[in-house]
This record gives sequence, structure tokens and C-alpha cells, in this order.
Amino acid sequence: GLPPKVSTTTSNLIIGVTALAGASVYLAAGLVDPGYTAPVILGVVTGALFGTRLLVRLRNRTVRSLFTVVLFLLGIEMIVRTVLGGK
Repeated sequence: GLPPKVSTTTSNLIIGVTALAGASVYLAAGLVDPGYTAPVILGVVTGALFGTRLLVRLRNRTVRSLFTVVLFLLGIEMIVRTVLGGK
């Protein structure tokens, strides 16, 4: 029953905390390759800054519509991968 902007940002916060906990385990075990990590961090930070500015400007209805389209496309991708045997 929450507005899409509130539920989206809350969900992203929880995902971030969970990812940080998991990443710290891999970092402590020495399983993190900085060559791969740096571009990922750059992309995440850039996407977060851009996404935040975009989210503030969008209406709740628009956010809901975009989210519905993304979920639909991900569902189609999952079906296609299942039919093609995970390729």
C-alpha cells in the first residue's frame, strides 16, 4: 500500500545492506579482484546518483508503469532462458 517511490527506495536500501554484508565476507576472504570491482563501483555510484535525480522528478504513476514494464521484460527473459535451457 506504499507509494512506489517509498517502496522502491526502501527496497534498494535493504538490498544495499544485504549486498554489503555479503561483499564484506568475500573481501575478508581475499576473493575480491580490484580489477573487476572498480568498474562495478563506478557504475553503481553513477547509476544511483542518476536514478535518484530521475526518481525525484517522476510521478508515482510513471514509476509504477516503468517498474511494471521492467518486471514484464524480466519475466519474458526468464521464460526464454528456461525454454532455451539456460543459455
